[in-house]
Amino acid sequence: MLKKYLMSIIVVLSTFLLIFSSSTSYAKENTPKNLKESKIEKLKLPPDYLEQLDPIILEDILNNENLVEFDSSTTYVWSEEKQELIPELTISKDGTEYFNDKDKVDGGVFKPFATIPTDKFSITVDVYSLVSSDTRKRKQVYSRYEWYSAPAWLLYDPFGVAWSDKWQATDNTSRKVDYYKSPSATSWTVHEDTKALAYSGANGVGWDANLYGWAVHDYTQLRGYGSISIETKSTSNPTGTDQIHTNYAHKKGSGTLGLSFAGISVTVTGNADHDTRGNYKTFSY
Repeated sequence: MLKKYLMSIIVVLSTFLLIFSSSTSYAKENTPKNLKESKIEKLKLPPDYLEQLDPIILEDILNNENLVEFDSSTTYVWSEEKQELIPELTISKDGTEYFNDKDKVDGGVFKPFATIPTDKFSITVDVYSLVSSDTRKRKQVYSRYEWYSAPAWLLYDPFGVAWSDKWQATDNTSRKVDYYKSPSATSWTVHEDTKALAYSGANGVGWDANLYGWAVHDYTQLRGYGSISIETKSTSNPTGTDQIHTNYAHKKGSGTLGLSFAGISVTVTGNADHDTRGNYKTFSY
């Protein structure tokens, strides 16, 4: 009787250990780190591109379940020597680096996007493919800004994105985040996180970069981004190439500033003295 009782205990303990071992193994294979690496691989995010992203925007990207793939395409930067936009070094999905001139718009000249020095500030526009819905093609657009050193005026700066008339904004998909990092910090601090749009039009939307109040903080870097989902107006599953333009205006004095959208342009409005810088990206759909 005692022998049978001991055998029953051994069987129960063995079963428990097997279950515990299986669940532990499953947990190890499904840690957030592994899930993060899996999503990065699925989106085909190049290593050099990942180095540009801080944890806040990367978390936003990885948490968007509808993102299908990163659209690796040409980004342009202003050349003081040539006085025109030239294609930036582009990283393809397989990690190959190349320059691409064929996507340059008429002569590459984009004059309004050149007055904030590149050693003080940058703005980049990223495009991701989204899961199609209602037979419409969809894209997620991120406009990312960064101040390498703090500007003299820490107020509200308008920035936005514009697209061609093939596209329209998807309802309730806006998000804008501003954040900073102090010298002693190892992580970023969110200053403002909002879904509200400051500007909108048929061909674009915009936000206000909230620099106000950062003057009282001890910081070394200022960053932020605005994101919006867009979709084709046509439901006939079209294909082709198009562009997304972005523009940022830094207010340098009293007065008002705003944004308007016409065609594929992001135009600065208002009477305040300001500098601007912009960028654009060609993408396939």
